[in-house]
Amino acid sequence: IPNYLLISSLRLTNTRWAMLLPFAINQFNLILLINFFKTIPSDLEEAAIIDGATAWQSFWRVIFPMLAPAFTFNVVVNLVGAFSAYDVIMATTGGGPGDSTRALNVVLRMQWGLGNFGSGSALGLTVTVLVIIVAIPLVWWLRKREARV
Repeated sequence: IPNYLLISSLRLTNTRWAMLLPFAINQFNLILLINFFKTIPSDLEEAAIIDGATAWQSFWRVIFPMLAPAFTFNVVVNLVGAFSAYDVIMATTGGGPGDSTRALNVVLRMQWGLGNFGSGSALGLTVTVLVIIVAIPLVWWLRKREARV
C-alpha cells in the first residue's frame, strides 16, 4: 500500500509506467548485495589470486560463497514479495487491461471486496500454505549451503 500511495501521489498510474515502475521500486536487492560486497575482505580475493586463481575462479570460489547469506535473504524476501505484489499491480495497471495483470493476491483482494468471504479465506489459506511449503525447504537448503562455506 505505501507503494500505491507514492505512485498515485506522483501521478504515475497510467500504463506507460507499468513496465518501468517495478524495476524502479524493487532496488532493495541491489542495495543489499552492494553492501555485502563491501563487507568481503579484499585479502581473501588477493590470497586467491596469489594462489593462482583466475579472476573468474576467485569470484566463484571465494566471493560468491561469501554472499550466501545475502542471497538467502533476497530469495526468501522476493518469494514472499511475489505473493504480495498487490500495490504495484493496482497502482500501475489497476488489474487490467482486461485481466492480464491479475495476480493471485489481486484475486484474493477482489474476493474479499465482493463479499465472497468463504472463497477469499480458502484462497488466502492456500496462498499461505504454498508460501510456507516453498519457503521453508528453500531456506533450509540455502542455510545448509551457507554452512558449507
